[in-house]
Amino acid sequence: MLKEALNYLGCPLCQAPLTLLEVHSQEESHIMEGSLQCSQCSQKFPIIRGIPRLLPPTVMDKNWYERTIRRFGRQWLIFREIDRPFYKEQFLSFIHPVKPELFRDKVVLDAGCGKGRHVQFVHQWGAKAVIGLDLSDSVEAAFMNTRLLPGVHIVQGDLFHPPLQKGMIDITYSVGVLHHTPDPAKALQKIAEVTKPGGILSAWVYGKENNGWIIRFVNPVREKITSKMPSNLLYFLSMILAIPIYLMAKSVYRFRFMRRVLPYFDYIHHLSAFSFREIHNIVYDHLTPSIAFYLSREEVQEMWRKAGIEPELYWRNKNSWSGFGVIPEREPAKV
Repeated sequence: MLKEALNYLGCPLCQAPLTLLEVHSQEESHIMEGSLQCSQCSQKFPIIRGIPRLLPPTVMDKNWYERTIRRFGRQWLIFREIDRPFYKEQFLSFIHPVKPELFRDKVVLDAGCGKGRHVQFVHQWGAKAVIGLDLSDSVEAAFMNTRLLPGVHIVQGDLFHPPLQKGMIDITYSVGVLHHTPDPAKALQKIAEVTKPGGILSAWVYGKENNGWIIRFVNPVREKITSKMPSNLLYFLSMILAIPIYLMAKSVYRFRFMRRVLPYFDYIHHLSAFSFREIHNIVYDHLTPSIAFYLSREEVQEMWRKAGIEPELYWRNKNSWSGFGVIPEREPAKV
């Protein structure tokens, strides 16, 4: 953990600033082992392997933690690569219409950072600070992938209890995370609350439109079978299933003139630029969680409105939704 992180991090219980309580070991500028304490409620939190573990005491009691979050952590420790040539353009398509120049000199939150692959781009684009937040063990991979980048802070925490001080974040984005939480609308509301008025919020989620076959056939198999499989077995099953998708993406789905005759064309054509390893990762990603919501345009719009934001919505590859909004000024708290 870099000491500068204390400028932004807060208690997940009361959002008060944290103080550095103990330092047991340090490597260069990173505090590797130690502890933090809330300046208001005195709750203590450990720093383990360079990562502040800012988890509410009750979070580990949730059944979905083991069934979804811990499995995602294993996934990102298996698929650790962050240097694929297409990742940058893919990220920009997820957060459309946000452009790289908007990140310059901003404090940015990656709400569900996974292995940290998007964090690196935001750093490259000149952000003042990037906080990569994730509940899963993927923070281990994210820290290893980004620890040499100044101004990058990887934190283990819960989106429903964001370990951040209020009003510190200029831009928040969440890519492929909200639909894997028990309550996507509440999760969006919580990350909106830590983003300052006038700040930007971007979130990409699975769409219901054109995904009927996944909802009807893949979801029941995922919920009842693959989400409960040992990781090693799921790794090989997803590899087998990725083979026909890869072959289709690299052959007939490469040609745009086939759009009118091939089903699910926009998405599989999008995959034609990907390596087999990446398509394997995508298949694994779809089969591993116990929770996956597929949201219609109306549901996504209502989710944003519950967070107090009138969004701009973009239909990505005709099977998912990218939302964009500006945080409105908040009414002063009543005394």
